[in-house]
Amino acid sequence: MRVRLFVAAAGIVAVGFAAGCSGAPGDPAVDDGGSPSGTAAPIATDAAGNALELSCGLAPAALVTSTLNIAVSPPSQVASGSQTECTYLSGVGGSTVTIRLQTGDGAAAFAIGRKGFDEGGQPTSDVTGIGDEAYQSSVEFGDVVTNTLVARKGAVEVLVEAVASVDAEKALIQKIFDAKPAAVQPGSTAAVVIPATPAKP
Repeated sequence: MRVRLFVAAAGIVAVGFAAGCSGAPGDPAVDDGGSPSGTAAPIATDAAGNALELSCGLAPAALVTSTLNIAVSPPSQVASGSQTECTYLSGVGGSTVTIRLQTGDGAAAFAIGRKGFDEGGQPTSDVTGIGDEAYQSSVEFGDVVTNTLVARKGAVEVLVEAVASVDAEKALIQKIFDAKPAAVQPGSTAAVVIPATPAKP
């Protein structure tokens, strides 16, 4: 569903998250860890197959650029517990692409997050064909539409917010899911924060 906003300011309207922290353009950029071809870096797992880390290496800039058709720079990374948020500058009108990676939650937590969108004035609608469940919300400012797609597969949740089509965001989330074993169980604290490292010159 789409919400039209009338704001007396230029630029892209940032969509607030029902939960989570947000990165800022001034945060240190991280080496996004992807391969030269822009594929998602596989996640390390323990002997039981549980995910040990969630970092922006799951969504390197090259992968985001090729899938969303938006040229972006390497992301800044903000991590807190089992959640990591990656912010990519696109250089297009000062807009950004945001990807939030979360693990350890299940259907109940996913429903609470969706309720936060709906009650916060950002109506959601179901999206099929991705993960176990997914929803999307759109914000329109002038001729610019920012879509937010949130999908859950097992205990792994991925949010993508960008000036891109829902289909493109769907494709990106699928690539992230494909690269990451969905072995983390709801309530698990297996995720480990990966410290940010300076971008390569």
